[in-house]
Amino acid sequence: MPAIAPVLGERAAVGATSLWAQTVTDYADGHLTAEKVDRRVQSCLSLDPAFTTPARLGALMVSTLPKPDVVVHRRVLRRGANTDSTDAWFPRAMVVSLGQDPTVPADLVTGWQHRAHAAETTWK
Repeated sequence: MPAIAPVLGERAAVGATSLWAQTVTDYADGHLTAEKVDRRVQSCLSLDPAFTTPARLGALMVSTLPKPDVVVHRRVLRRGANTDSTDAWFPRAMVVSLGQDPTVPADLVTGWQHRAHAAETTWK
């Protein structure tokens, strides 16, 4: 889904914030699945790519649902990392997620470690 923020301007940011507020309410009420969180994060990032809070909190939400889904969790983290390559939080969180799975190849973890390091050094 392409980012529409340049077309709608401030209205897109307001829409993303409103959608995220509803997502938080639905999460608190127990009305979300991992897939629903993922779709809402994707929608928020499409509306306002600068608003990466949904990706950050969405990954945490997915991991704390009654039926967490590690595939969706990592997809949300990847989406956040691809949206803001200067934010080291996403690749660091991915390293933690991948590191908890002994079947994940070491080179995949190392790649995310390098990505986190690169993001950390860009703003210094």
